[in-house]
Amino acid sequence: MKVIFLDIDGVLRTANNVYNELHDISESQNGFDHAAVRNLNRLLEETNGRIVVISSLRLNNSIRQLMTILKCGGVNDPPVIDVTPFVTDNRTMRGHRGREILTWLSKNPSVENYVVIDDCEYNLLAGIPHDRIVKTTYQYGFGTDDAYSRALGILQQNTQNIAVARKKIS
Repeated sequence: MKVIFLDIDGVLRTANNVYNELHDISESQNGFDHAAVRNLNRLLEETNGRIVVISSLRLNNSIRQLMTILKCGGVNDPPVIDVTPFVTDNRTMRGHRGREILTWLSKNPSVENYVVIDDCEYNLLAGIPHDRIVKTTYQYGFGTDDAYSRALGILQQNTQNIAVARKKIS
């Protein structure tokens, strides 16, 4: 199974989209950036990927609600299979996405490949190999050709660092 660990704000909701809404340009769908959603739909179709939501929206919404949010934003039949657990960083008492993703991976051995699409700083993704991360910006999110190509390339390559990631968390 190929997994897309997906953030939403800064990935599908962008500053570009806010600008479009303020200027009444119909490039957005319920708060989602059209180009970012198009790229996610292409990625899902080409890789048969499944979504695990890492966004803070997972804390107050069920998987069914997250699927509805994504569908209303234009994602075609969003294949949301799960959310990451909330893992606290003991120093900051905030969530730590890297540990959350590694914890999820350690409990899901059927994952053959994965990509993390997020706009957060690398330090919050500590433990995740940089070659698995597509770092977006709040300006354009996942709406650029470069971000799409990078994510596609990651999901299409053979990977050996899944086992390494699982060993780190065990």
